[in-house]
Amino acid sequence: MVYVIIHENGQVEIRLNEDLATHLLGLKNHYTQHLLIDTTKLKSRYSILLYKLMRECDKDKGKSISILQGTPEEFKEWLGAPENYDYNRLKENILKKAVEEINLKIEDMDLEILQGRYGRKVVQVEIHNNWTVQRATQENKEYVESILTHDWLKGDSK
Repeated sequence: MVYVIIHENGQVEIRLNEDLATHLLGLKNHYTQHLLIDTTKLKSRYSILLYKLMRECDKDKGKSISILQGTPEEFKEWLGAPENYDYNRLKENILKKAVEEINLKIEDMDLEILQGRYGRKVVQVEIHNNWTVQRATQENKEYVESILTHDWLKGDSK
C-alpha cells in the first residue's frame, strides 16, 4: 500500500508498506534513474518517453556518447506513435519535435537523429546524445557531479 500526503507547504510525503519499501530500497540494477524535475520541464508525451529511453542508454552517466538505436517500427512502438505513421511522419511529427524540446529544456542532453538506409528506405534510426561530461562547462560538470554523488535513496551525499 502506498500513501501520498501533500502538505500545505508544498512538501510531498510518500509512505510505503514495509515489503514494498524493502524491495524498492534494495534495488541495485534493472532500473533507470532520471530527475523528476527534468520530466516536468517536458510538455510532449513523446519527449518524456524519448527522454526516459535516452536515460536508459546512458549507462556511464555522461562519460561517453549515449546511443539509442532501432528500426522505425521499434521507435513507433517505444514512443506509442500511431500505427498508420510511416517513417517520414514519425520523424517529422514526433522524433524531430521531441529532440528539439529535449535539447532546448534538458541541460545534459544534446540529441541528434541519424538514419541508416537500404537504398532509399530508412531501416535503422539512431538517436545520439552528444553531450558528455568532458564537453560540459564547469557549471554543468559541477551540476552532474552533484547528481552522481547524491544517494537518492538515503537522502544524503556519498
